[in-house]
Amino acid sequence: MAENPVPICPACRVTHRGRRGRESGCPVARAAALLGDTWTLLLVHLLQAGPRRFGELQSVIKISPRVLSERLRRLQEAGLVSRKLYPEIPPRVEYALTPMGSAALKVIDALAEFGEKWLPRPEALNPA
Repeated sequence: MAENPVPICPACRVTHRGRRGRESGCPVARAAALLGDTWTLLLVHLLQAGPRRFGELQSVIKISPRVLSERLRRLQEAGLVSRKLYPEIPPRVEYALTPMGSAALKVIDALAEFGEKWLPRPEALNPA
């Protein structure tokens, strides 16, 4: 009896194996696995303006310190964000985009363009 062949994606001509896309041959699946977590794209978006401290990021996107720490740690481990610790008291830490993180801004620009064109702002946020 012949084994079922692994399906090949017609768009990228590779398999979409791997539960979270990290092991996939598909570049879209790998990028989505890295950037697709909740808050990740917003954090990269906020860091495009330059280095930010933890409290600044938290005050803008209003997420728990635990989730923010987790997302920043993942972005740092993936090479998108750098963490700079200043030898001060109290300690000061700044997060900034690396060249890899800056390259991801093209994705965010495309999402912004899509959002402006196809997803209207809620009425409460539209200026009068």
